[in-house]
Amino acid sequence: MEKVTGYYPFLKKFSIIADEQIGLRDNKSTETACHTFIENIQQALDKNLHVVGIFLDRTKAYDVTNHDILLYKLESYGVRGILNLWFKSYLSQHTQFVLLTQTDCTNFTLNRHSPSSRVILHGVPQASILGPLVFLLDINHLPLTFQGVNFVLYADGTNKLVADTGGSAST
Repeated sequence: MEKVTGYYPFLKKFSIIADEQIGLRDNKSTETACHTFIENIQQALDKNLHVVGIFLDRTKAYDVTNHDILLYKLESYGVRGILNLWFKSYLSQHTQFVLLTQTDCTNFTLNRHSPSSRVILHGVPQASILGPLVFLLDINHLPLTFQGVNFVLYADGTNKLVADTGGSAST
């Protein structure tokens, strides 16, 4: 079902993913991210600017995505109507549980203990085709949020480059 939504071609056709996002993009790699970041540093230094690099790696980034905010963002990108409802269904009502298995070697019995399952209220499905792309849309706004900062985003890793003359921020 994930493949037939036409979601990824939609994102590419309308250039929705920020240029600063290099992860999970065609013909881009971690090498591209490194080269882009180094090039941004060189450009700032050529202008005699002070440069500070900030490197962030979000722990459990895929687990904290707020579904309501994500659905709002999808709508703002043009994913409306039935497709938006499909995404709501896709994100909703996922459950998780832990199954404990104990083997008694003396009488060869197998005991399984399974506590009740828990509904997942945040996060995007991992090990799926759409999960990473949905996550990218969740963080897609970051480059627009901060003025005077160059971003290089690679999936859940973020590099920020702040260049300053000593008074006002510029890039």
